[in-house]
Amino acid sequence: MKPNSSPLPPGFKAVAKKDSVAIRRKLGYSLTQACPARLVAKLYGVRVFPVFALNNLLLSGALGEFPDLDRRVAQLTSLVTDTERPFSAMAIGMCGDKIIVYNPNASAARQESDIMHEMGHHICQHPGNCLGAAMDFALRSHDERCEAEAEWLGWSLQIPEDGLMQLVRAGHSNEAIAEIYGASLQLVKFRRSVLAIDRRIAASINRAYNS
Repeated sequence: MKPNSSPLPPGFKAVAKKDSVAIRRKLGYSLTQACPARLVAKLYGVRVFPVFALNNLLLSGALGEFPDLDRRVAQLTSLVTDTERPFSAMAIGMCGDKIIVYNPNASAARQESDIMHEMGHHICQHPGNCLGAAMDFALRSHDERCEAEAEWLGWSLQIPEDGLMQLVRAGHSNEAIAEIYGASLQLVKFRRSVLAIDRRIAASINRAYNS
């Protein structure tokens, strides 16, 4: 796991950190508690479904009437079991509604991360590309900068910087922190490294000792 190669705009990380704190405050969660991705989505009026739910929506007519829609839905749902192109999650604009579909076969930690990533796109108001000119059924397709922004904001929402700092200071292991945030151990280790948490704590202790 590594940051996207496309540089983030100046100040974006600070904005993401601020947004993470504000969203948690609205939902009543502290920085050292898990903030469920589905509740973040609900806060923004985004509905979240397992990708197979698209079949039921198609049959019920909720997706509307568009050319070749059944084939397109079938292609999307088939990606769940595609080992060469594994499907994680996707944001969809459908008849004015905002929807995120995710892979229900993924681990709970992966689902949280994937949904948070898609919410990053939504919160940043990234534009998306339509499946077809005649369809109001849009799948998001983003450039590298948008992906980098959604990635960083998603990480910040799931594992907030100051919350991670507090838990490390309190002596929690990476495994314990992963369980607290409902995140993967890999993501906890990555955030701890990319935010230089241990170096910053050591520097703080050193300053206190020498003051």
